[in-house]
Amino acid sequence: MAITDPLTGLFNRRYFYKRVSDMNNNVKCRALIICDIDNFKLVNDTYGHGTGDLVIKFVGNQLEKNVRKGDMVARLGGEEFGIYVEGDSFTHCIDTAERLRKSLHKIAFDEVGTPISVTASFGIAIHREGCVESSVHKADLAMYNAKNTGKDKVCVSDTFA
Repeated sequence: MAITDPLTGLFNRRYFYKRVSDMNNNVKCRALIICDIDNFKLVNDTYGHGTGDLVIKFVGNQLEKNVRKGDMVARLGGEEFGIYVEGDSFTHCIDTAERLRKSLHKIAFDEVGTPISVTASFGIAIHREGCVESSVHKADLAMYNAKNTGKDKVCVSDTFA
């Protein structure tokens, strides 16, 4: 059974869920972050699906380069990524999401001769022992809140997983 996404080389959804379920429960804070590329349909419609694939690879690479050892990045599907982070506090986890968001601004995507502004919306939820799907759902709702309130931001789940 494959554990990586063929386009990005990141872990895939199935493996991400399994690994998060098996993670150490002895850390102070565990959080799930959902990242979704903003205006991705426009990229595909304007530049083509090949360029869209390059943007997905670019974002995946940026996310992976900007997490700490022990954190995990996966492509969940389409233009959506999941990030598992551990920290001393939920504030640390939120800071990680904010750092990831800002990392997309630092390097312009310019693989097609025309610079493309790439931003993403992030949702974050605390992950407690138990159902990964529930934590992902809460982070996903927070991510949609980020999209619906202007995009290119981090929103926190108002419920705890």
